[in-house]
Amino acid sequence: MAAAIAFLRDNAFPDSLAICCIPVGYVIVFGFWYLEATYWRVQYYCINRASAIVQYLNNQDALDESFNHKSIPEGLVYPLQGLKTIKGASLFKALRAPSIYIFYTFLFVVNSVIWLIAIYIP
Repeated sequence: MAAAIAFLRDNAFPDSLAICCIPVGYVIVFGFWYLEATYWRVQYYCINRASAIVQYLNNQDALDESFNHKSIPEGLVYPLQGLKTIKGASLFKALRAPSIYIFYTFLFVVNSVIWLIAIYIP
């Protein structure tokens, strides 16, 4: 941190450059936050699908009925579309997931501190 402050002080960035360029970090952080939340939604959906299949396989009555009818319940495995019983997570829920939220909030705070330091160093 001290090296970054010394670098900024020695190179004397113009104030306008420090004010406009550092907030680009916000765009980058939010972009990665959004990307990770999108992947979290996909993982959430896959885990819920796997859970539905496991519940079906652990249900002896449902298995016996499937073997007797020589079929599996419609929509359980194929087609690979959403299950009617399981809804996907919203993007807002994914953005608020603790595994994602804590890290990216920390990055926003660090980015803000660096930006404020860059603005107020003469």
